[in-house]
Amino acid sequence: RIVCNTATDRSEVDQGRLVGDPALVRKAVAALPNTSDLFPEYIDYIRVGAAIKGATQDDPALGLELFLDWCDKWEHENDPEVAASDYS
Repeated sequence: RIVCNTATDRSEVDQGRLVGDPALVRKAVAALPNTSDLFPEYIDYIRVGAAIKGATQDDPALGLELFLDWCDKWEHENDPEVAASDYS
């Protein structure tokens, strides 16, 4: 596993190119496991949220729904209000 703790300049990223087909994004997030083994750090969880947010930027409600669904798959208890706040 590669760990990168340095900041990356994303100011030049074309955000429109991150948008995905909603049905495919839904399918991908549904297939993505959420375990502490795969996502051991808080930043890993935030990165998943950022990826979902980028892919669903045309439909913010869908993005939040998918993120909360993914969070709900975690093997530990997860507070939906905290997850929603972390996503925003």
